[in-house]
Formats: sequence, C-alpha cells, structure tokens
Amino acid sequence: MITELCLTDLFEVISIGGAISDLELLRALFSQIVTAVAATHDSGLCHLDIKLENVLVAKDFSLRLCDYGFARLADKQIEV
Repeated sequence: MITELCLTDLFEVISIGGAISDLELLRALFSQIVTAVAATHDSGLCHLDIKLENVLVAKDFSLRLCDYGFARLADKQIEV
C-alpha cells in the first residue's frame, strides 16, 4: 500500500491541540474513519488495531488508516 506523506497522526493532533470541540469537524473525521474501516472490511480484512496513533492526518486534514500489521482475513461476512 502506498499513500502520501502524512506528518502527524490523530493522537498527536489531540495531544497538542486538545479535544476537538467542533461538531461538524468531528462528524467529518468520524465519517472518514468509518469509511476506511468499511473499505477494509469490504476487502475481506479486519484491522484489529484501530487507535488514534494509527490514523494519519494529511495536509488537508483528511485521514488515512494505517498500520495493518495485526490485520487478518475475515472468516465470514455478516449479513445485516
């Protein structure tokens, strides 16, 4: 997997800047994380290590889920 250079992660952003209180920004960030997890699941993988340190922040504040070192193939699909 190749992605652009990201200079920080979400843990560092919150550690330095404090809690994110803008609800619209929080919704946008959460939506990006959910979309990344859904794409991971759609490809048949489970990430197994989702944490702030594994969410990279790009220059435009878009997020990238990283560190698939613990990822495993999903055993089966769950129908909703």
